[in-house]
Amino acid sequence: MLQHDSIDVVKAAPPLNLTKLGINHRQLFRYVLLWEAEHGTGYPIDVYDALKGELVGKGISQSHFYRTVADLELRGYLSLLGYVDGKKKYTVTNAGREQYQAIYQESFDPLFRVRNIAQLFIHDITGMGGARGNVMPLEKKDRRFFGSLANVRHLIAYTMLKETIHAKEEPVITKDVWRLLDEKYGWKPAYGYMYDVVRELETDSWIYGEWDDERKRSRRLYWINDRGRAIFPQIEESVLFSMRQIRDFVGSVVAVFENRPSIALK
Repeated sequence: MLQHDSIDVVKAAPPLNLTKLGINHRQLFRYVLLWEAEHGTGYPIDVYDALKGELVGKGISQSHFYRTVADLELRGYLSLLGYVDGKKKYTVTNAGREQYQAIYQESFDPLFRVRNIAQLFIHDITGMGGARGNVMPLEKKDRRFFGSLANVRHLIAYTMLKETIHAKEEPVITKDVWRLLDEKYGWKPAYGYMYDVVRELETDSWIYGEWDDERKRSRRLYWINDRGRAIFPQIEESVLFSMRQIRDFVGSVVAVFENRPSIALK
């Protein structure tokens, strides 16, 4: 149930990590090393130092990084040009170029869209940041990915309470709010889960509802009540905290790709 004690769960959640983003350190290392071997200096040490600056607080293992260098050379993705001042210098092979382009296509777009969803929630809550950005829908296969980062229960509660508050005396229907999430943010939870959370909101007396037809019971109409109005600011604060956390973390990884765009996909 959505009890008062659960409101601050997001703030106590463990930090996000690369695995939760669907991309591990090795995959990120591979992309940057291969891209830099074609467009940068070709020195792995320069790549390592750059990543430490870009991914602050994300625990970049030096041994893991250099194991990735060795693996890319072994697989024929990197070709050793020689040593300059005792440092290895590499260039990318055709196979390596295909590899980093594939990683870009697989990883960049979903991360970019997740960051955009978080930013849209932040904009709607704060009203800051200029014009509202465009909606960039997540592909169906990536919706669960966003759900693994966000507290979906809080997002549903926030949106349902917000819509019932704005509706004033008019009733709100779960399926309409579910569709609204897709229209406004490009993401929506599984409908069955949405339905269950809304019924929990009703059980906890945050909203109240009635059937539009007691005999058919096909649509349940909802209104906000006093307890829902009282708890809404806390739910909103929790969602804002979570979305900022997602935007900032995902954004730093997105920036790694934005700073190194795949030429083939421009």
